Amino acid sequence: MELPEYTIRPSARATRVVLSIRPRQGLEVVVPMGYDPSRVPDIVRRRLSWVRKHLSRLADSPADAPEAGSLPDILHFQAAGVAYPLAYVAKPTRGVRLVENAGRVLLAGKVEDLAACHATLRGFVRRKAAAVLPGMLADLAGRTNLSYEAARVRMQRSRWGSCSAANVINLNAKLLFLPAHLAEHVLLHELCHTRHHHHRATFWKLVERFSPDWRDMERELRQAWRHVPGWVDGDCLSQQDERGSLCGPGDSRTGQKNNKNK
Repeated sequence: MELPEYTIRPSARATRVVLSIRPRQGLEVVVPMGYDPSRVPDIVRRRLSWVRKHLSRLADSPADAPEAGSLPDILHFQAAGVAYPLAYVAKPTRGVRLVENAGRVLLAGKVEDLAACHATLRGFVRRKAAAVLPGMLADLAGRTNLSYEAARVRMQRSRWGSCSAANVINLNAKLLFLPAHLAEHVLLHELCHTRHHHHRATFWKLVERFSPDWRDMERELRQAWRHVPGWVDGDCLSQQDERGSLCGPGDSRTGQKNNKNK
């Protein structure tokens, strides 16, 4: 059985093997330091159906889709119902400075440095998400009478959200880019984990109580990565670990056993 081309990247932070699909790079296999590379082909072979599906999606992506090698002209935070037009001004200074004024965002400085611009924009996304998502979660918690201990917002690569055993909810800042109904579905999913720390029938029954069409939401969420610009995450479109249990943003859920994730 012929395998697609792939690259192997050892990582000191990796604790297991993770397969990632990225534009221009294709399939990347991240392995822990010291991992035997001769084991990788068998892992790719076992996940071949998933790999082919996502490589096919990549091939079908629009030619003008946002990529990590370009600068956006607008930030559309669908979950919050706001959009920020972007402008860039080159100045003979070090670094890139972001200024927000009257609903517009200006990046000034060394704007030819794409990496610096992307890093600055990611910081803006994180700040806006930290200002918006906890309020959305609190509002939904009030409407559903589902309580939680605390909410945290991070720029996560591999999941939309998670709920710890202590009912601390972590939310991915990239939820801002999702349509409002999908972002709210993720928030509801995590709130339901405060009652049921698993994905068994009782959990889904609680989800259905507040969202009768949750199955449609789950299916739509599998494609949600398309709403996130490539530069936000270095163009990683989807991820899966060697057991098939780690989903990238836009897939459904991770299936972790101890820390319930979306």
